[in-house]
Amino acid sequence: MPKKRAKQRRPTPAHNPSPPDLRWITVASLLALGFSGYLLWGSLAGGGVPGCGPASDCDTVLTSRWSSWLGVPVSLLALFLYAGVLATLAWRAQTQRPATAARLTQALVAGAVAILGAALWFTALQILVIRAICPFCMVAHACGLFVGIQLLRSVKARPAPGRTAPSKGKTSPPAFTRAFAAGAAALALLVIGQLRYEPPSYRVTGIGAATIQETHTAPPAIPTNATHDPGTGASQPDTAPPTRLLSVHDGQFTFDLNTVPVIGSPAAPTVALHFFDYTCRHCRTLHTLLAEAHHALGDRLALVSLPVPLEMDCNPILQRPIPAHTNACIYARIGLAVWRVDGAKLHQYDDWFFSFPQPPSPEAAQAEAGSLVGTNALADALRDAWIDAHIAQSISLYHTNYLRYQRSTLPLLMVGTNLVSGMLRTTNQLYSILGISP
Repeated sequence: MPKKRAKQRRPTPAHNPSPPDLRWITVASLLALGFSGYLLWGSLAGGGVPGCGPASDCDTVLTSRWSSWLGVPVSLLALFLYAGVLATLAWRAQTQRPATAARLTQALVAGAVAILGAALWFTALQILVIRAICPFCMVAHACGLFVGIQLLRSVKARPAPGRTAPSKGKTSPPAFTRAFAAGAAALALLVIGQLRYEPPSYRVTGIGAATIQETHTAPPAIPTNATHDPGTGASQPDTAPPTRLLSVHDGQFTFDLNTVPVIGSPAAPTVALHFFDYTCRHCRTLHTLLAEAHHALGDRLALVSLPVPLEMDCNPILQRPIPAHTNACIYARIGLAVWRVDGAKLHQYDDWFFSFPQPPSPEAAQAEAGSLVGTNALADALRDAWIDAHIAQSISLYHTNYLRYQRSTLPLLMVGTNLVSGMLRTTNQLYSILGISP
């Protein structure tokens, strides 16, 4: 009786992931793809990302130097990578050609290594270097860890013809090893690129031009001797200066340069709005540059002081406390009180405050301010409702800039048609932005 020939099975090109594995890998890849696209949209749309407001940990991460690779947003790289994994999985499931399936398997291995390594790299950066956690980023990284591990566990290269397939968990064949090395090389390129290339420390964004209107009015009836203006700290002659209004965002915000804190001459041809926080370390660096520019330029430059305390006590746009900015509201109120009593002493107070590597105590700041303008006068000024109104207006304009241009990194300068965010390093950079030279 003839023996039945055993039914020969066509060798499969690779070990396909089981349906549950493939389903969950696909779901995790789609989630990571969605979050990467959301973060990319936020960086390109020029507007605030819901759930990632100014001065938040999320905003800190997304505006750090580690958010890009050679000037390209890393969220764009992630978008392409996860889209590639999904397309490769779908193609591999449909192909009937063993050689094609084998090449697709190698591509999945390389992608898995790159995704897994990138997730670990960016998680470590947030925890150890940036010291801030972006929730959206962490969800994407968690999905990446899952996708990378599951792909490496599930995808196996087919054994060479005539050889026994390696058992699960044993040494992979050469093709698998080459694919693994390719993924590791892509990861190394990402890491080296971020370490070697540091993007500019500041960014210039084009905005609508600020307008200045001058209105000449008849001088008020005043005594023949001089009057004292508490906002400028100087005796005023019996000729009233022209009203000079600086208007930004199509008149949404208007500043009378004769009644707001200005360092320099309110009649200067160049006017810059200076947003800062007394507890911001980069603001300390810019203050030094601005002080040098003020000394060199004299009456050609007017700096409008707009303190933006990054503390919940006086800043309603913040969603949680930021320990690094403790007492920011107190420092801002003291500085404005100094100007309210004697405007000529504001730059002296600021010079003293920013001379310390860390902010002095509130008690020391108030004592120094009292020594400059008088303890009793300072105490009276601190009760002035104008101070809180000026801080609120500064925060509101700062928030509007964020919503329109997604620029929130302090310090900020608005000058001419430009909004400058981040840290300037030299006075030449500052002069270039101001459009003037000493």
